Amino acid sequence: MSPNAVDCFRVTLWVDPEPAYLATDGQVGLDTSDAANAIRLNPAALEPGSVSVGDLFEIVPLVNQASSTPETSWVTAPRWQHEPGFMLAIRSHTLARQQGLQLSIPITIAQAFDLERFNRHDVLLRKLPAPLPSTHCADHVELSFRDQYLGRGEMLRMTMMMVDSCAWAGREVTLGTLKVKTKIGKIYVKGKRVLSAYITPHTKLIFRSESAKYYLFIQISSEMWNFGEDGSLYHEKAILFLEELFGRWASRGTSHLLSLILFSRVFYSDEEKDDVPPPVLISQDGRSYKDFYKVVADLEPLTRPQTILDEVRDEISKFQKHALTYTDPNGTRKLAGQLSYAPEGNVLEAMGIACNSFDEHYIDRDLRRTGISIVFVTAGTCVYHVDQMLLRLATERFITHGVGVDFVSLAKIPLHVVPLFRFLAADLEPNALSPQTSSWAIDNSLNPIYIDSPTAQAQKSVHYSVPFFVDCSFFSRHQDRPFRIDRFMPRCRVPQFQNGIGEHDLTGISIPLLSESMPPSGIGDDPAARKKARQRFDAQVVDASPTPLAPLRATG
Repeated sequence: MSPNAVDCFRVTLWVDPEPAYLATDGQVGLDTSDAANAIRLNPAALEPGSVSVGDLFEIVPLVNQASSTPETSWVTAPRWQHEPGFMLAIRSHTLARQQGLQLSIPITIAQAFDLERFNRHDVLLRKLPAPLPSTHCADHVELSFRDQYLGRGEMLRMTMMMVDSCAWAGREVTLGTLKVKTKIGKIYVKGKRVLSAYITPHTKLIFRSESAKYYLFIQISSEMWNFGEDGSLYHEKAILFLEELFGRWASRGTSHLLSLILFSRVFYSDEEKDDVPPPVLISQDGRSYKDFYKVVADLEPLTRPQTILDEVRDEISKFQKHALTYTDPNGTRKLAGQLSYAPEGNVLEAMGIACNSFDEHYIDRDLRRTGISIVFVTAGTCVYHVDQMLLRLATERFITHGVGVDFVSLAKIPLHVVPLFRFLAADLEPNALSPQTSSWAIDNSLNPIYIDSPTAQAQKSVHYSVPFFVDCSFFSRHQDRPFRIDRFMPRCRVPQFQNGIGEHDLTGISIPLLSESMPPSGIGDDPAARKKARQRFDAQVVDASPTPLAPLRATG
């Protein structure tokens, strides 16, 4: 942004180490601790009539402090030519005629914008035109708060109050007489993070609670004791995820309450189901199973994260001993059952347990906590085989409460959409459906989770559903290998060789070398030629039927 000499002024900046915050009338929500009340501008330092109440200015450091030529007197750092500097709105208390003073800002603002080293040096005071350019208007502004409860009403009032005001990182804003204190964090303009911007009626305010209730579920499946592509066990990756999560909370000074639960499903054979103590349930495919839950922490403050990590590590190591053994009538411990794979786990049942905390959230509310977050950590790829009725119930409950679920997968990103729920339902025509009685208004003819079978013996088919209230992310951290964008990562593994040794050594497996079928250009020294040769080879091997994508892959 090239400055216009007509609207730019060279003034001397004073950094006030002990500003006197003054309470001002007519500024609802800005209390005496707001740093904006300590900004002072002497109108005599500017041209007559160039400043009035309501004008917008920005402060930008100058590169050449002793320049006397017009070409170099307005030169700023390259950073401030693409993003706004510190923006301030002129109020009645901002203008102060004081001898020897031109511009004064508190030290908190100077430190945030790296203006502390320009104390008693010249800076550029640039007047912003009206209407304000889009480069200075914020798209998203994050407000953080802690140790207080904020409802939808307070958030709406805070949003309306901050319209047509300047926001900068670190500014503290208080909502009127309710004393709801928030702090501005990240500010985004056109997808880029900036330090200061102007809040318009189109700006989206994001409220982030630093004192919420977290329900963290870790799925203990058989994949937890498998090795990943980087050589680490998946339950070790789960501990790494917890370490990084707790580290981020500690760096931001949060005061969350944590509930951590381990859950799993164990399947039993026909010979074992009669010996295992009840209750033993029957799944849709006729297999016997039991669900296990272990509460590691129950609404505990994260004052000693290492203690919780040690306890989680210990409980995971002992989980199989408790879940896969039972005591017979003679007092002998026996082994029975096997842990389910991640897609066959009791995820919907665990989600229902987490959702129980929302049913009576208005009773005996904790006024020091705002928000409840549900996080699931799994070694699978967020593809689950679920029951139709449980999926319907979970969908309606989470829609009613207006909350979502976050899934964190420790595996690699699959080549299909996730999360994905697979279930059995009647495959009927919309005209043949009977009216459904549901507590949520939805088109039953378009959603298979609301299609009931007319009879118990009716044939069912496989359906898939992408739940909109579930968000899936993938965690991966390599400690022994640097990141490389061209590193080959396998997307699937042979089950009997996934642990490095075969479960059955009865047959031999012969895999031909690629060099035997690869053209000479695929093993040469030219990287571009090798890449095209590999693409042609993959197109010939993978493409069993002609598709429009085959020639595109072959030509590269």
